[in-house]
Amino acid sequence: MNHRIKSISDLRKLRQSLRKSRDGNRPCITVCAGTGCLATGASEVVERFRQEIINRHLEEKIDIRASGCHGFCERGPLVVIRPERVCYMNVEATDVPQILTDTVLEGKVIDRLLYQDPLTGEKIIHEGNIHFTSFSRGLFSEATEKSIPLRSMTTLRWAVTRDWKKFYPKRLRRRLLKPSNNPA
Repeated sequence: MNHRIKSISDLRKLRQSLRKSRDGNRPCITVCAGTGCLATGASEVVERFRQEIINRHLEEKIDIRASGCHGFCERGPLVVIRPERVCYMNVEATDVPQILTDTVLEGKVIDRLLYQDPLTGEKIIHEGNIHFTSFSRGLFSEATEKSIPLRSMTTLRWAVTRDWKKFYPKRLRRRLLKPSNNPA
């Protein structure tokens, strides 16, 4: 299956064939391997997951993947367990055995690794329910398709979000309010 992709159509066909070949119910551990997460230990987390899966003879039951940026770098490394989409933040290699046992094999959530909404204090289990990731996912996807530079994305996010304070932690809001980032 080492065919060269020569067009968008070829890429779409490959994507469809890969989706058909995967079992949607099989657990898949996705570790963010974006620059921010790599800087905070994502490589060690991925390697520890691989070792634990091999040591427990789970290679045929659990997939492990390193992915691109999830957009929440300051909370990395991020780990998402599919198909449930349980999202853990600030994961360390020492957390891996517990994640594998409790969440992947037993379906339990590890409260201390969940995102806590800074406004409500609510612990959020699923990646799509975190305001930042659900909001930014659409903007980053759109930016990628249109090749909008990341610096412009900061301005775009600021401009299009009326209730923008609920999407950004205080530290990030201060950075966004610097005059060079405000829309003219």
